Amino acid sequence: MSVGGTGLLDQRATLYQYASSTGSNGIPIERYPEYGKRWCRIEPPTGRELTIGERETHRVDAVLVFRHHVPVDPKWMAKVGATVYRVLAVLPRRMQGLRHVLAEYADDANPTLVAS
Repeated sequence: MSVGGTGLLDQRATLYQYASSTGSNGIPIERYPEYGKRWCRIEPPTGRELTIGERETHRVDAVLVFRHHVPVDPKWMAKVGATVYRVLAVLPRRMQGLRHVLAEYADDANPTLVAS
């Protein structure tokens, strides 16, 4: 199954890249500067994704599906509407030209998202 157009990718996600630095007092500072906006769709996790999440001791709340060429890495954040997700793992689906991003809700965290 191919998503020739963006018809099936109907949600606009803002991606935030993970960046870490050390403050003047030696305490690490985590920030998430904005990487860019990309189209995606949000799916509930299947048994496969839940199994992968359990193996990595993560709770998978959603699967964000992007085109394959969209660079997404674990530790990144994605914001869709008012919901912020923490990226846990990335599963490429080369035959479909897609990338399945396993994510959990980041509502419990207070990440520093930096808009560009």
